[in-house]
Amino acid sequence: INFCQLLIHTVIKFINDADPKA
Repeated sequence: INFCQLLIHTVIKFINDADPKA
């Protein structure tokens, strides 16, 4: 896994966790 993939995955997870509809 490269750093960019890890960073993108973390950002997406953070957004999803912050979304009460998810």
